[in-house]
Order: sequence, then structure tokens, then C-alpha cells
Amino acid sequence: MFPPQAPAPEWDKTGDYVDGQLVVYAMTHRKRLLKVGKKMSLRDVFEAAKSKQGEPRDGLELKEGCLTFVVLPKGDVEKNWVEEFKKARDSQ
Repeated sequence: MFPPQAPAPEWDKTGDYVDGQLVVYAMTHRKRLLKVGKKMSLRDVFEAAKSKQGEPRDGLELKEGCLTFVVLPKGDVEKNWVEEFKKARDSQ
């Protein structure tokens, strides 16, 4: 997100949000979690979010008219966030 030689933004107290150390996720209407690859275009993400034939309708989730993507540093933060997302999704 930010080049390593640039100063970290003030909200990134630990300097974790640097290029090459991030992962991006998108959520679908059916609460599937999609890991967005570095070379994926927005079109690719839309295609990955579509439901397969014969399955209930799906697609990227809009919140207040905006697509939602989550950007996380790789490692424990990512692992914990994914676990919490799945727990919340499965408890509904």
C-alpha cells in the first residue's frame, strides 16, 4: 500500500502496511471471503464473486453504495481477522 521508503501514515503505528506485506479480501452477499490476488483486476474479482450455475445468487457486497475490501498485513493479523470473520459468519 505504501512504499517501504515512504514514512508510515500516522495510523500505522507499527509500520505493517508496506508494499509486499499486504493481503486484500473481498466479501460477497453470501458471506464468502475472497482473497484478491496481486494480478487480479476488478473485473476478475467480480467474476470470482459470481455464483456458480445452480447456486443462489451472489456477488460483491455493497455497503452504502461502496464495494468493501479489507487490506491487512500478512501474518497473525490476517489469520486472526479471517478466523473472526468466519466465526461471525457461521454464528448467523
